[in-house]
Amino acid sequence: MGISSSSKPPVEFGKDSNVVWKIAVPSGFSSPIVWGQRLFLTAFDNGSLETLCYSTTDGKLLWKQKAPTDQIEAYHVTLGSPAASSVATDGVHVVSYFGSYGLTCFDLDGNILWKKPMPKAETHGDFGSGTSPVIVDGKVILVRDIINEPAMYAFDLEKGDELWRVDRSDFLSGYTSPIVWKNSHRKEIVVAGSYCLKGYDPANGKELWKVNGLPSVVCTVPVVEGDVLCFAGWAPPAQGEGALPGFEQLLGMMDKNKDGHYTKDESVGTPFETFFGGQDLNKDGEIVVAEWDVLTAMIAKGVNRVFALKAGGSGDISQSHVLWSQEKSVTLPYVPSPIIYEGELFLIKDGGQVSVLNPETGAGIVQRKRLGDASQYFASPVAADGHLYVTSLNGKISVLTLKPTLEEIQTIDLGEMTPATPALAGDRIYVRTATTLYAFGK
Repeated sequence: MGISSSSKPPVEFGKDSNVVWKIAVPSGFSSPIVWGQRLFLTAFDNGSLETLCYSTTDGKLLWKQKAPTDQIEAYHVTLGSPAASSVATDGVHVVSYFGSYGLTCFDLDGNILWKKPMPKAETHGDFGSGTSPVIVDGKVILVRDIINEPAMYAFDLEKGDELWRVDRSDFLSGYTSPIVWKNSHRKEIVVAGSYCLKGYDPANGKELWKVNGLPSVVCTVPVVEGDVLCFAGWAPPAQGEGALPGFEQLLGMMDKNKDGHYTKDESVGTPFETFFGGQDLNKDGEIVVAEWDVLTAMIAKGVNRVFALKAGGSGDISQSHVLWSQEKSVTLPYVPSPIIYEGELFLIKDGGQVSVLNPETGAGIVQRKRLGDASQYFASPVAADGHLYVTSLNGKISVLTLKPTLEEIQTIDLGEMTPATPALAGDRIYVRTATTLYAFGK
């Protein structure tokens, strides 16, 4: 959920300030996770997919293991990575996932306990994988909202045997992860997907409930506090602010020979150059109006909004159990998940905008406060000791104090791309940039 009730990380730190240690690390978008005195990452290093374990004492590399794959999934070369999935652990087992390989389970010393190779993931738009596994009740839960064999899986944590599988072919490619919601009624696995949020029984994967009305593409995860679950998500809409251009407008930018369609060569130097593979649905090397119409139709079905859900429902609870919902006058996140901290719901939007809502009523507490960095945001906010830490994609961390009012008290500039969410542990905050892993502490 991105919060810690015991950590007291520093509020003042930087590249040369309050640095306990820093080390060079291979590339990757996965977020660091900490168990005891071990920190785990996944990485993409010179064509190899790796799971790495570092000592939190001094940053020393304790072990690394490579995933044996010869083919790397298609991924966005500037805004993605084939090592985007974070590791899961229960303190005994360490589970890592790569869309190009599948699952591997290690012990804390890096010994392989079991492997579960899977078909190389294929995603709409060739963005690559974004989901991470979770561990619950002796099971590894993995959601693969992909083109080929879309499903949610449960594997036995000890042996790796498949326990159950749920078809998810009614969803488009997604980049979110499952969460575990332990409320006063039961324990549930909750997964957001294109157009729909669903709750499942961890024992057998049975669908318990669903809520319609989600974005066409989902990157965020829901967050929970007690019997209240909040979801917030946004994707480029078919119309309005942030909408994709019409096909005629695209031709004006890219159709250099005026033949009514455009090729990859014609897209070079335009904002759509790196997205060409995702637009070329039939992979014939050119984009025609029919392909663009299919894309815009899928997008038009999505609903960008934030809402709260009360626990205990069954079946379609789109009306009966939604406490409140907002689509406008609030900052909706694209990639960063929201966070509930000290009774308030925080939303982070590209451009450095923050909104704060009451999670039970939806009432606005702070509307559209702007942070010092107006760039993109991939990392989710984290919070501890009365402070919120918000990390932009270009490596600026805004430290906000919550009481008596939301105020930005410090901005740290790490000077390079930072897509990973920081980890809170003890009195430290661990931050992974494009090239460096930092342990900041007093």
